[in-house]
Amino acid sequence: MPTECDCPHCGASSKVEDRDRGKIVPCQRCGEPIETLLCRGHGWQRLVPKVILGALVVFLFVGGLLPAIQQIRSPGPRRGCHSNLRQIGIALQNYHAHHKRFPPAYTVDEHGNRLHRRRTLILPFMEQQSTYDMFDMNEPWDSPRNARAATTLIATYMCPVKHRSHDDRADLLKTNYVMIVGAKTISPGETGRSVNEIADGASKTLLIVEVAGAETPWAEPRDLSADKLAGGISGPHAEGAWALFADGSVSFLDDSLTPQTIKALSTIAGGEDVPWPPK
Repeated sequence: MPTECDCPHCGASSKVEDRDRGKIVPCQRCGEPIETLLCRGHGWQRLVPKVILGALVVFLFVGGLLPAIQQIRSPGPRRGCHSNLRQIGIALQNYHAHHKRFPPAYTVDEHGNRLHRRRTLILPFMEQQSTYDMFDMNEPWDSPRNARAATTLIATYMCPVKHRSHDDRADLLKTNYVMIVGAKTISPGETGRSVNEIADGASKTLLIVEVAGAETPWAEPRDLSADKLAGGISGPHAEGAWALFADGSVSFLDDSLTPQTIKALSTIAGGEDVPWPPK
C-alpha cells in the first residue's frame, strides 16, 4: 500500500510505494530528496510511530519521576532511625503516664540477677502486647520458656543502617538503641525515675542513644553505662548519632559535640550549663 510523504521543501504530498520505503526518493513536485522513513503511513503504519513515541515519553517520565517518588515515600536509613526513636519515645511517654515514672533499664529477681530490659517492658505501648504476653517475666529473658518471645523481630528496634544489607536472623534481632544507665542518669539500673526528678530539664536529658558497636539482642538486659561516655558517642551514621531525650524529642548528636557535652546531657541534676539544642 502506497505511503504519503510530505516534502520538507515544498510541502507537496508524494506517494511512495512499499518497495521504496526506507529509501530516499525525489519529490514528485519539486524533485528534492525525501527521507521516506519520516513519511506518514496508513492505518497501523501511522499508529506504530505514535505508539513508539508515546511509550518512549511514558518511559522517560516514569523513569525520571519514580526515583523522586521513592525518595519522598521511603525515608533514608538516617531518617529511619529518627522515626524508630520517635516511636520508642512515644511508648516511653505512655509508659510514664501509666506508671508515673520511666521504666527501669532492667528488672531483677530476688537474687539481683537481671531478667528483662526496658525494651521488653514498653512492648505493650508499641502495639506489641502479644509479644509481651509471650514472656514469662519471672524467668530470664533467654530461658527456654522465653526463647520464642526473645527471637521475635521488632522492626522499631532495628537500625536501617545496620540491618539494610543483612538477612541473618541472629543479626536482625540485635539493636544499637541503648539507654544510658548510671547513678546520675534517668535510670540507676533496676529502678526508673519520674520526669519530675529531672532538675536539668527533660529536653536536655538523654534517655536513649544509638551507638555503633553496641549491638545486643533487643531482649537482653544490657545497656550503656554512663562511665563509658568519656570518649563520646560514635553512631552508625557518617556524621553522628540520633538520640531520644526525656521530653520525647529526637535530635541528632553531631560528631562535633564534645564528650563533656554528651556527659552533661546524660545527667538529670548535674546543673551543667549546656547550650542545647545548639543554635
